[in-house]
Amino acid sequence: MKPDGLAILSLNEIVRQKRLKDRFVATAADKIELRDNGYTKRVYDAYKELENLEHAQVVDADRTPEEIFEDLKPILFGKFAQ
Repeated sequence: MKPDGLAILSLNEIVRQKRLKDRFVATAADKIELRDNGYTKRVYDAYKELENLEHAQVVDADRTPEEIFEDLKPILFGKFAQ
């Protein structure tokens, strides 16, 4: 089996850190968020590898949820996206 599509949400490091900081104010950090930068770098590198798959599409996640969803619709819903 092969998926029809793969959406990879790409977030620049500055925005990622700001969102995490804002989230820490509202809630406590979880185990993954407490890991060091080496861990997040390995995760980032793994996702960069996935971008090379023919069915992968990178979506800019630095924007609002509504804007991101508009880009995700064709990936998630294919020909049924409106």
